[in-house]
Amino acid sequence: MLNISLLFWASKVTGDPRYKHIAISHAETTIQYGIREDGSTKHILSFDAETGAYIENFGGQGYSAESSWSRGTAWGLYGFIKPEDQVPYWDFRLADDERMFKDSSAASIAASGLLELAAIVPVGEKSLYANAAERILRSLTENYATWEQPEYEAILLHGTGSGTSFIDVSLIYGDYYYIEAVAKLNGWKHRIF
Repeated sequence: MLNISLLFWASKVTGDPRYKHIAISHAETTIQYGIREDGSTKHILSFDAETGAYIENFGGQGYSAESSWSRGTAWGLYGFIKPEDQVPYWDFRLADDERMFKDSSAASIAASGLLELAAIVPVGEKSLYANAAERILRSLTENYATWEQPEYEAILLHGTGSGTSFIDVSLIYGDYYYIEAVAKLNGWKHRIF
């Protein structure tokens, strides 16, 4: 999932939609076979080369095949939030005929979480998470913030509370995590909760 953005980029640069379709298929396969019912993730998945049938998973760099390697989970998060503007849709598994609403609150929460990870991983990995968070925050600031609408009562536009209500609205928790993430980028070392 970490490198899935390369496929989206290849489609954009070449105009060939196959790369995008491969990326989407990979993400859907990862969701189906790589995420357990409790939300934990598997690291390495094995499939039959001829039939495409799932065979098993391996521990990889995690403790065991049944553990949930934290960096792999973080890379999954990183790969799943890869629309061009870094802001995910409100649900990763929408039917083709469903409207795809963005959720700026999910992006702000992810950015803050990525900065938390950047603070605790080995030095060589810090920039991976910090840079991803900065890209998300840059997109939120440039494309989703209400800076040009001073009368507006929130910071971020285009949040989605659920698919049946609170669609394309501002959400207080989206604003909270946005502010928290920006503060972390500026050296703030504390958490309110």
